[in-house]
Amino acid sequence: MPKVKINNVELYYEVKGSGDAIVFTHGASWDHRQWEPQIDELSKRYKNITWDVRGHGQSSLPKGKVDSEDFS
Repeated sequence: MPKVKINNVELYYEVKGSGDAIVFTHGASWDHRQWEPQIDELSKRYKNITWDVRGHGQSSLPKGKVDSEDFS
């Protein structure tokens, strides 16, 4: 389960395939799995990076108040 800690938040991500990179960001109330059909096909030619936005899926939220700008 790969995670990176940034600004006191653990962000979950997955990398599949190789080649030029494509980064996928899911919509509100989804997680990295939103892109599974696309990743299955595109990973044959590209490195695909999916991740869970803070507070979604396997990513955490910091303690205290969260500002909408924190999601940028």
